[in-house]
Amino acid sequence: IRGRTTEMLAALAAYTDHPVLGVGPGQYLPYYSVRYQALPEISIRDIPLPRRAHNLYLEVAAETGTVGLVIFMAIPLLLLADLGRLRRTLFAWRPDLARLAAGFTLVLLAYLGTGVFLHLAFERYYWVMVALTASVVGMLEQAAQPEPIGALDPLAEAAWA
Repeated sequence: IRGRTTEMLAALAAYTDHPVLGVGPGQYLPYYSVRYQALPEISIRDIPLPRRAHNLYLEVAAETGTVGLVIFMAIPLLLLADLGRLRRTLFAWRPDLARLAAGFTLVLLAYLGTGVFLHLAFERYYWVMVALTASVVGMLEQAAQPEPIGALDPLAEAAWA
């Protein structure tokens, strides 16, 4: 616990020293982590090796600053807002699709929750999850559009022709 706390406090100190743009993407671990972990006001445990922050939000903040953190957080938060809106819209007449929206909401919330204790490891899987969620949002938005009055099923329309 003392080691993880030291790592998180080091990332927080790097962010407070470079609040706007951070220290640079990918720069915290090799160039800044040891220096900040050794600060006497931060060091609860002596860690002479480069260590990641083990906190998604603090590491993103340290590397990309406030600008990067706001942009990084806007992506899942906007998706969560869309999923919530679509779940409420579809709940009455398409509960199956409302449950799909709820499932993807839980997927995003689970990842964001684990981010408190984990850094952005396996980043490609996070972005695949975000891409799938965005695809589901697009599909649900099409399903939530009301059909025009008198619109027929394509098969029924072919039978009438």
